[in-house]
Amino acid sequence: MRVVETERIVGTVGRRADFDGSFMPLRSSVAGRWKRVDLAFLRGEDLPPVDLYKLGDAYFVLDGNHRVSVARYHGVATIEADVTGLRPARSRARRVDGLRGFRRPDGAGGRAA
Repeated sequence: MRVVETERIVGTVGRRADFDGSFMPLRSSVAGRWKRVDLAFLRGEDLPPVDLYKLGDAYFVLDGNHRVSVARYHGVATIEADVTGLRPARSRARRVDGLRGFRRPDGAGGRAA
């Protein structure tokens, strides 16, 4: 586990339709869960670390979009995270779309989600 600056979390894996570029909820179904996480944050409850993929200097949320959203909303500078580093599957990888075309350091799968 490590501490990651929230401003370096730039995207999400599989939840692009649920959160905007600032990680604010886009749907009312997401807003209900967001409010519950926000309340837990305000009460000072311990929240589990988020799961992130790291690609270069950027991080992408695998699990914990609501926690990242609440942290950024409240101006929290860092968040605890379990991080998996990714590297290009081949040197000619041209685009990152849902992190396709990238492999974990252990060589597993070309599709992250």
